Amino acid sequence: MRFLAALATLMAIALGTAVPAFQEQASHADTQEVCGWYCYYGIITPCPDMNANKDCFNTYDVVNKVHIDNKKCGLCIWFDDENCQGAITWSGGPMEPDHVEYIPHSKSFYCLYGK
Repeated sequence: MRFLAALATLMAIALGTAVPAFQEQASHADTQEVCGWYCYYGIITPCPDMNANKDCFNTYDVVNKVHIDNKKCGLCIWFDDENCQGAITWSGGPMEPDHVEYIPHSKSFYCLYGK
C-alpha cells in the first residue's frame, strides 16, 4: 500500500510540473503601444509583440532575444523566472538606432508606457 501511495504522489508531481502554471494571455497589452518584439529560445515561431503593460507578463517559453523599437515605451525589464521574480536578466529603454539585444534566458517582463 505504501508503494502505491508513493507512486501516486510521484506521478502527481511529475504531471504537475509538466504543465506550465501560467500561459501567455490572449491579449496582454494595457495599451496598443508595441515596444518591440521578443523571440523564444530554440522555437521557430513568429516573434510575439512586446506591448507596454503595467503588470508583469509571463511568456509561454524561455526568451533569449528582444528588439525594442518604439520611442513611446519607457523602461522594459526582463526576469529569469515567472511573475517577474528572480534575477533581472536585462533592462533598458528605447534604443538608438533600433537593434536586437540577445539576453540571458528570461520568462517574464514588463514595459512601462511613456513618451
